[in-house]
Amino acid sequence: MAGALSPDEHDVSIFDAMNQDLTFDDVRAHIQEVRPDYVITMDYLPVTGAIATATVPAALKVLSIAKEIDTHTVTIIAGPHPTFMYEEILEDPERSTDYVLRGEMEETLPELLSAIEAGDVATVRGIAYVGDAGIVATPIRPHIKDLDSLRPAWELLDWDTYHYNIEPWGRMA
Repeated sequence: MAGALSPDEHDVSIFDAMNQDLTFDDVRAHIQEVRPDYVITMDYLPVTGAIATATVPAALKVLSIAKEIDTHTVTIIAGPHPTFMYEEILEDPERSTDYVLRGEMEETLPELLSAIEAGDVATVRGIAYVGDAGIVATPIRPHIKDLDSLRPAWELLDWDTYHYNIEPWGRMA
C-alpha cells in the first residue's frame, strides 16, 4: 500500500505495531509524535497472507486513536473484510473511519488522497464513505492487470524487526 504513493507527493512511513508487539499506548505515542495527515490501516496478515477479520477491531481502534489526537486526521481502512463489510464499519455509532478502500487499493489510494486534497471524492472508484445522504459506495475498480507495475515500499521496512519462524533463521514480510 505504501508503495502506491509517490514519495514526491507524500511523506510515507510504515508503523507495524503488530510485528513489533506494541500496545495501543505505543501507537498513541507514535501518532502524537508524527502528527500524520492520514492514518491508514488494513486487515491483512502478511505472515500467512490470510484475510484477518480478527484484526479489524484493532485496526479500527488505531483509527479511533488518530481521531482522538486530531479530529482533522483523515482515517482510512482497507483490506478484504472492509471491502465487504464497509456498511458495518461506517454505520458504527462510534465510527472513526472516514473512508473504506474497497477492492484493490494500489490505484485507489493515491487517487483518493488527491481527491481529498481537491475536495471532491465522488468520482473515486473503489471507496465507501458517509456522505450527506448516508453511506456512499462507489463502483469497485477493475483488477490491476499489470502486477509488475506495483512497487513495494521495501525501503520503508525495518527488516531487523521481522523474524518469523516459518523457516529456520528466515525472514518474511
